[in-house]
Amino acid sequence: MKLALAGGGGRQRGSIGLDFAPDRMHVVQLERDPNDNVTALATESFDYPDGRDECLASRETLGKFMRNAFRRSGVHGFKVHTVMPGEQVRTFPLSFNVDPGHTEDQALLAILGERLEGPLDQYVIDYMPIRGESEDRSRLAVVVVVDREHVIDFLERLRSCGLDVQALEVQSAALRRLTTSFSGQQHRNLVLVNFGETKSDLTLISGRRMIFNQELAFGEERLIEALARSLSMSPDEARATVNRYGLVSNDEEAAEISHTLCEIVRPIFQVLVEQLNRAFIFAAAEDRGNTVDEIYVAGSLGGWKGTAALLDEMLSTRVSMIPNPLKHWEEPWRPELAVALGLAMRDL
Repeated sequence: MKLALAGGGGRQRGSIGLDFAPDRMHVVQLERDPNDNVTALATESFDYPDGRDECLASRETLGKFMRNAFRRSGVHGFKVHTVMPGEQVRTFPLSFNVDPGHTEDQALLAILGERLEGPLDQYVIDYMPIRGESEDRSRLAVVVVVDREHVIDFLERLRSCGLDVQALEVQSAALRRLTTSFSGQQHRNLVLVNFGETKSDLTLISGRRMIFNQELAFGEERLIEALARSLSMSPDEARATVNRYGLVSNDEEAAEISHTLCEIVRPIFQVLVEQLNRAFIFAAAEDRGNTVDEIYVAGSLGGWKGTAALLDEMLSTRVSMIPNPLKHWEEPWRPELAVALGLAMRDL
């Protein structure tokens, strides 16, 4: 769907992609010109005044933060596409059978009724089919579960700021939209790892079809704690150090520090490598033996200089920072903007 919104001259301005990431809020808004070129109107990131959870907990603080952010970013309008904070969302694969005379919805809800605590009406539930095109009864889906009270409270807080939420998605859906827009990659098998603070999201995509999604108990916090412990620093100091030097460096003076940081986190990344290798086996089984062509990293760790290079060294599959599919993008690309960009692309 294309929007014909205010902008003049046949320009189509999309809704604002709004990502409340653990460390910063990311804002992206796009516009399509009469020549069908998509350009970025806003690509900004903002530090929370006292942390994300504290900011979202206070309507007064959130309102002031959002007004300042929107004014500084130069976005137009108040229509947004956003995602629930990841810690409030449960995502998991679920296998189930559809008996004759029943729909997929009925079969899936019957199983969830046995697995979830309390009545189902206290949750907001959605699912994305992964396998189920064959004539047999077996199905596989990625299920998304959020407490209904959390959803209502989140939407009400945004509404109190004057925002008009057009869509509430999960991160994997926004990132799938981003990756499937890459020119010439419609038939490739991709693994996408979106790093969060305490957990990460692993998604397998074959062409335009998601074939697997899994939540990983692996995040930036674990690496920061290891760096802080090994270097006798506070977590904030460790974060500042790795942001400054990265895990690799072309600068001779900084190379030794980068190498030290890399060796500290390497054993922790090995845990992720083992999980990725298990995902490769699943991908081959699901996709007739086809192997994974490339791994893209996004999110907080995707922004660390050297993350992709380290994983590329540890795996037999190519690893890259998630690319930007837009040709007209004036600012340097930052992978932590990937979710916000995927959200902004929803209606263009």
